[in-house]
Amino acid sequence: MKINDLKKAKILFFQNKYDESFELFNIIALDKSIDKIERSNSFNMLGVIIIGPCPYLDPEDETGLKYFKKALELDPENLGALFNVTATFGTSPNMHRNSKLFMFAYNKLLMKKAILTEQDKKSLNEKFELMKKLETKSI
Repeated sequence: MKINDLKKAKILFFQNKYDESFELFNIIALDKSIDKIERSNSFNMLGVIIIGPCPYLDPEDETGLKYFKKALELDPENLGALFNVTATFGTSPNMHRNSKLFMFAYNKLLMKKAILTEQDKKSLNEKFELMKKLETKSI
């Protein structure tokens, strides 16, 4: 493998061959002999494929949340997964409303203020306000 498989999965993704890319990222993500960072990145890419071009690849999770969560379990500093958890909060018909995971990602990103753009900060604040509204409605 394994580097070649990861490189191939990325190439397939950028060639818009999402089904093939998804399959290869999934193999990498589940292979415990591979470095946790690479597995984390692969889980994140699985979520990206689900929320983007191919939600049909996992009809039970159109938000990609389960993949982003697995990515963060392997690497709690995975920037892509942190951003994706916050970005997908409240955006799908089934609205991912995992407030605990959202707050984890939100706080991790706030600690990285130096790398956040003004647009990133604005989006985070908007999602935080949405999360507060949803929390209030559920009480």
